[in-house]
Amino acid sequence: MSLAGGEIIKSFPLADAKSLPTKVVWSPDGKFLYYLIGDVKENKVWRIQIDNGKSEQFVNLGNEEISDFAIAPDGESFAYIRGKEFHDAFLIEGLK
Repeated sequence: MSLAGGEIIKSFPLADAKSLPTKVVWSPDGKFLYYLIGDVKENKVWRIQIDNGKSEQFVNLGNEEISDFAIAPDGESFAYIRGKEFHDAFLIEGLK
């Protein structure tokens, strides 16, 4: 999208039209967009070539929750954060 005029320059279909990406990052050379799609079964990072819109699965990261990922500056590797969140709730009564 153009920042100046707001017009859409290019759009791409997602590899899985039923899912929404939770994270999108540019490749260091600007030739690809990487995006994370996840559900309870698996989390996958896909990449789209900017020039032709071709989409391919980059990596399957399994079923643990992925909170973030980044592509290395050399474009040859990446890092990601995964794990399970734990939430507890408890009630304390009788405080004065």
